[in-house]
Amino acid sequence: MLTGSLRGDIEHQLRYGSTTVKIIWVNVAVFLAVSLLRVVAFFTGWEAPVNFVLRECMAPASFSDAIRHPWSLIIYSFFHINIFHILFNMLWLYWFAGILVTYHTERRILPLYLCGALLGWALFAMAVNFIPVLRPGGKAALLGASAGIMAVVWAAVTFNPSHTVNLLFIGRLKVIYVALIAMLIDFLAVADGKAGTWFAHLGGALMGWMYVRLLRTGVDLFRPLQWIGQKNVAKASMCVNKQQPRKHAAQKRSADEQKRLDEILDKISASGYESLTREEKEFLFRYSQRL
Repeated sequence: MLTGSLRGDIEHQLRYGSTTVKIIWVNVAVFLAVSLLRVVAFFTGWEAPVNFVLRECMAPASFSDAIRHPWSLIIYSFFHINIFHILFNMLWLYWFAGILVTYHTERRILPLYLCGALLGWALFAMAVNFIPVLRPGGKAALLGASAGIMAVVWAAVTFNPSHTVNLLFIGRLKVIYVALIAMLIDFLAVADGKAGTWFAHLGGALMGWMYVRLLRTGVDLFRPLQWIGQKNVAKASMCVNKQQPRKHAAQKRSADEQKRLDEILDKISASGYESLTREEKEFLFRYSQRL
């Protein structure tokens, strides 16, 4: 049983944590539930519940099956059955969502993740159904958060391809190279029977790139879904107002600083990161270091 402190921390993160943290918690919770069910099936031999979950949660390549199970086109992006699969996916999501919110509002993380998953499934299904060499003997299906995460990755890359990260054994590297290397590794795995997965990742990447490119022309694909992020921000603000001790009041961002940040983010959305002045880039860097 969870201790009171740990349970309280988890409840606090689920209610007031960032969108990225909530997505990670949902993925972990689903993984643990499915893993427990698989362990029970292993010892009892009762596989019906596991087969039911797989059938309902994996996104089918068949369009007719997808129409009968439309919920699977969303649920699959929170569904993993391999520990290393979910581990690396959640690490990628955490890292690149952190980069993305440096240049853009967090309110769009969830819509971007979900739409990346949808476009990823669409490309996966079209590839499996219309490319003869990819047609499997059985029924192909998709699972995992990779397509949604690729949308977040490529949105961050499109905002500022020159943003650098420090990689173990490699050193500083621009995120554009990190993303391209990841796509190349996926492509090289096509001959190992993972062609469908590569198309799903490509669909997610296309969504992230397309979202930012359209945003710079004044078209916000996710404006109709912005209420999701606004609700989350409102809850977080209420939590801060109720729980923030007076001794930490001086640490709150000043109104002028917040206004300055919004102006810079709007400028990036309209003209790209390279349009910023040296002073604006330095301000953004100092701000990101405090996140």
